[in-house]
Amino acid sequence: MGFSTAIDDFGSGYSGLTAFCDLKTDLIKIDMALLHNIDTDPRRQSIVKALINLTAGMGVICILEGVETAAELATLREMGGRYFQGFLLGRPTLERLNDDATILARVQDAELSQESARKSA
Repeated sequence: MGFSTAIDDFGSGYSGLTAFCDLKTDLIKIDMALLHNIDTDPRRQSIVKALINLTAGMGVICILEGVETAAELATLREMGGRYFQGFLLGRPTLERLNDDATILARVQDAELSQESARKSA
């Protein structure tokens, strides 16, 4: 019998680099405070991109939590993010989201909105 470990809210409180080194975890969830307005904040972009690359290089799954806008999602995808959580993709629920097509449609809608915003800018 095996199990996986995770660090939640990475980047806040006690969930930092020391815990990441010591725990040898299977996945981390980047705290939403680091992702808020990431589409307009170069400092946050640099930090989160480094974390995405670090975890990828170590074989650790990186979940980006608290994605609330199409611009945040587009920025994180451009930076190499693969796994996301947040209100943009689905509200918290006790039931499992079984409709992958609905989630995919939300991601595609977010991408189209971001593309339209870029063209009009």
